[in-house]
Amino acid sequence: MPGSYIGPLAKSLAGWLRYQMHLSYRQIRRLFHEMFRLDFNPSSAPGFDRQIRCRGDPLYEQLKKLLPEQAFAHLDETGWRKEGINHWLWCCAARKAVVFLIYRRRSGEVVTGLLGKKYNGVLISDFLAAYNGIKSRKQRCLVHLLRLIKKWQMRFAGDRKRRAYFVAFKRLVKAIVAFSKKISEKAGLTPADLMARLRRKLSKSLQHPRADKFRIKLRKMIKELTTCLEVPKVCAHNNRVERLLRGSVIMRKVTFGNRSDNGIRNHEVIMSLIETAKIHNTDPLRLLHLLLTNPDQAAALILPNKLPVG
Repeated sequence: MPGSYIGPLAKSLAGWLRYQMHLSYRQIRRLFHEMFRLDFNPSSAPGFDRQIRCRGDPLYEQLKKLLPEQAFAHLDETGWRKEGINHWLWCCAARKAVVFLIYRRRSGEVVTGLLGKKYNGVLISDFLAAYNGIKSRKQRCLVHLLRLIKKWQMRFAGDRKRRAYFVAFKRLVKAIVAFSKKISEKAGLTPADLMARLRRKLSKSLQHPRADKFRIKLRKMIKELTTCLEVPKVCAHNNRVERLLRGSVIMRKVTFGNRSDNGIRNHEVIMSLIETAKIHNTDPLRLLHLLLTNPDQAAALILPNKLPVG
């Protein structure tokens, strides 16, 4: 009706189009006009997001408290911007919760802030130094390692002996990944065999300062490269969280980040709730609608064992 308020269904659909389909506010306005003949000012759309976020704030805080309790957690980060100033968008994905966090710094304080100074689970991450400060059992992403090995192969393309070393090293890392996925289990092959082969490979000197520095660094963290062989359900790679960040990367190209603290908070909360809803086989659009109409029922969908948030 002309002059009436925008209802919760339209607001939740606008939020879904923004954070799942990665549309700009002006594109959302145009879509509503063309499909529903529903008009609103694009500047009103951030207000819709803010209403959803305010209802979801308590739920978001409960998700953050869940992370240290999880058996394993994937963690990664990508660049983000606020008013043209560099920030970092972090994503922590566990079995029951996904949490996004935008922070000015790319440092270990974000990691300890999410998981605590001592984490009893397994932290799955790349080789960024920010992950070194937390006391935890770790699994470094072996796909990242394969990319690094490929660079060394290209560097030693004209050096037959050193190139052969990295070819064999790459083959061994792929065998560890395959074994952890139960794709390849050769007769008599055990995790101890693969760990022994890796230890022997990383003990061979390459007689090259930079290559040996890389080799020694890996030898010191050999346990962090093979946790996937010993702990069930721990991935040898960090692909899960990288996929979760992909939508935000697309959104960054469309919107160029955020322009205010409210915009940052909206992105953190709404993206976290949407991705957590998917883990629990809940329709994200339904969750956003319930946040505006019945927050306690929304909480029960993704945190069934928690107290009401209202």
